[in-house]
Amino acid sequence: MKRLLIAGAALSLVLGGLIGHAASTLTPDSVLLNGAPCTITTNGLSSAGSCSGAFVQTSATPAPTPTPTSTPTPTPTPAPTPAPTPAPGGLTPLYAATSFWNLPIGPAPVIDPNSAGMVQTAIAGAAGSANFANTSAWGRAMVFSHNSDPLYTVGCSMYDCGTAISFHIPLGATPETGSDHHLVVINLDTNEELDMWLASFSGSNWSAGSRYLTAANGWGALCAQGQHCGAAVAAGFAAFGGVVRPEEIQQGHIDHALAITVSLSRSGLIACPATHTDGPSTDPNSIPEAARIQLDPAFNVDGQSWPQWQKVIAHALQTYGAYIYDTGGSMAVAGQGNQNGGLVWSSIGVPDGPSLSNLPWGQFRVLQIQPC
Repeated sequence: MKRLLIAGAALSLVLGGLIGHAASTLTPDSVLLNGAPCTITTNGLSSAGSCSGAFVQTSATPAPTPTPTSTPTPTPTPAPTPAPTPAPGGLTPLYAATSFWNLPIGPAPVIDPNSAGMVQTAIAGAAGSANFANTSAWGRAMVFSHNSDPLYTVGCSMYDCGTAISFHIPLGATPETGSDHHLVVINLDTNEELDMWLASFSGSNWSAGSRYLTAANGWGALCAQGQHCGAAVAAGFAAFGGVVRPEEIQQGHIDHALAITVSLSRSGLIACPATHTDGPSTDPNSIPEAARIQLDPAFNVDGQSWPQWQKVIAHALQTYGAYIYDTGGSMAVAGQGNQNGGLVWSSIGVPDGPSLSNLPWGQFRVLQIQPC
């Protein structure tokens, strides 16, 4: 949870609540593709055109040279960014295959020397309140858009407001109902992602406390590893990174790392791949935001009498682990909310905000932490 100081007082942390905060302004990359004009000379006569790299073969007996007719050089059309290709079952993949979100841990990870202390204090010590944050209040609100949707200039009132942002947002898009009011909009025509904190729609205008653009098919954070910048979530990650979608539970596997909040996050340490932190604790056994935790792969998940949705989450925690992405009032695994339609959690047997306290939190480990 991003901690904000407003009028000298810190906002209270509530169950699963996440407050965005930012440190700098980002300018999205852009690519402009231009044709290469050239001059073609034939029998002493020149004409302008666009070179395609093709060869022209002359005939054995050249025909009389006609009087050349001037043809306007066509204006090149920028190539569109390809839309994400849905996986089997129609699930649109997010972030690059090389993103830290999408890379499995592997068979022999390096464990942090203080793993046991951090697990005992910051992870197992919070097991009683562990939950799956998939409600309309705290589940991440996300909606897909297209260039045919209305284009809004998104206002900004608090952080990183120096860059003007316009984005296509579908009518009826709804932020989270909790105090953070996050809303993620992913344009399938451009692969751009708009992350908003304190998002609101009034009259005919969208605004936010802070808002950022990133690539939905990119690295998965707002700036490159080693750089420091703000974002809609505390660690500087893309706001939908690590979020569990109902379609993933339905298909029986999650193919990326998860995002999780803790209440005892460390102060002052930006751990890779984070680009920012708001951790408040000086306890040496607190855990930094962006630390990656993993459920012991030797633990027999399938032998447990858990509902199937919980086993799917546990298997992902073994294969991909989870990144601490924010500070919250409880330890919560991030799930998509039901605010904007699509597959509803209850239709696949997942209740709203279920407890995860029965996961073996004491059998997690923290992978080696590197300052960033």
